[in-house]
Amino acid sequence: HIHFENLCFRVAGYHTPARGNEAIQAASYLEAAITLDHAKHIGFQNCEIAHTGSNAIWFRQGSSDCKIQHCHLYDLGAGGVKIGETEINPDSSEIVNHITVDNNIIQHGGYVFPSAVGVIIHQGYDNTITHNDIADFRYSGVSVGWFWGYNSDTRRSPSVRNKIEFNHIHYLGWGELCDMGGVYTLGQSEGTTVSNNVIDHVYSFRYGGWGLYHDAASSYIVMENNLVYNCKNAGFFHHLGKEDIVRNNIFAFNPQSELQFGKVEEHKSLSFVHNIVYSSEGALFQSMGKDKWLNAITEIDYNIYWDTRTLNPDFHGMNSDGWYKLRLMAPTPIEQEEHLKGEKRSFREWQKLGKDRHSLVADPLFKDPQNLDFHFKSLKVARKIGFVPFDYTKAGVYGEEEWKKLAELDPGLMKKFDKAVVKNNWKGTL
Repeated sequence: HIHFENLCFRVAGYHTPARGNEAIQAASYLEAAITLDHAKHIGFQNCEIAHTGSNAIWFRQGSSDCKIQHCHLYDLGAGGVKIGETEINPDSSEIVNHITVDNNIIQHGGYVFPSAVGVIIHQGYDNTITHNDIADFRYSGVSVGWFWGYNSDTRRSPSVRNKIEFNHIHYLGWGELCDMGGVYTLGQSEGTTVSNNVIDHVYSFRYGGWGLYHDAASSYIVMENNLVYNCKNAGFFHHLGKEDIVRNNIFAFNPQSELQFGKVEEHKSLSFVHNIVYSSEGALFQSMGKDKWLNAITEIDYNIYWDTRTLNPDFHGMNSDGWYKLRLMAPTPIEQEEHLKGEKRSFREWQKLGKDRHSLVADPLFKDPQNLDFHFKSLKVARKIGFVPFDYTKAGVYGEEEWKKLAELDPGLMKKFDKAVVKNNWKGTL
């Protein structure tokens, strides 16, 4: 029951060990400038944490019912907010829970540790990440879960019922690292929701650079009412998982493809329903190997697809030329031959194979999509597939105009980002 208000926490250095630092995912081992253990009902309101050599703040072992709200976290050597420990504590009372991260500006990080994340939940449940502006990191914006593989009788992921909602997550990657996303999920996460976020400008070096990213065994997660655009490899990538739901989202203008699929499993992987997919370059569907979208156990229906280049887009659902650019090695001659023989399927052929039977290839009638206005000038098409309009302008910080203005990125930084993306756009093979 201690509250820190209107305080500035500035300048915390970091000394590199003699042996250097391991390039570990999310810089998960790294400390923070402010760390809380066994903290209950602690609040940070209208504070500033800046000029750090490591992370800004960490709600660690045994902490619960804490808040960081309306705070400005910037110029960070690593990430912004860390929640929970990397190891699963056998004592359930020690697992972090009910941490609220709301209405914060978390920008300009990863300067010392590029693999750090804007906000990460390791092992923790019932945490809420809402209305934050997360931008200018070299890796993922939000990472949820820290559990590779499915639950077993002896080991289960405690990272459940986390809410990632109404955040603006943008200008990530800078074309420097791989295997990253705007929102990255990992492990079984019953009750977790990723909703009403705007995710844009996510650019990896090689593979990665996804808007929404289901990594190993991401399961029972609902992703809905998100607007995802201008993410290098795809707006959505499902690596592997179980019974995920992706519905009522808008995926648009993602350069290499709109949707990607990783691994075919013996159970139902996901439901992809009531979404709008709007493309002007790259492929609608890609997969890491032949016909993954077709062969996986999925529900794909009641969607709208629109490609500004053609009235007959390709629904083959297998790998395209662009996919080879993701590879860590050159495609084999057999793989190249399989690709060249790949059947291009029309929408009707795709439907006959059991996919998108009630979906449409139609212009969704956005007001001005070329200028990123995805409001509808008419709902007559969207209503046919049961799409429910959502107000994507509510994503990001709220409150006084001065606060919202502070969250806006400098145009000069955005130009530097665009130049870096072109410079670091790896197109070859190893």
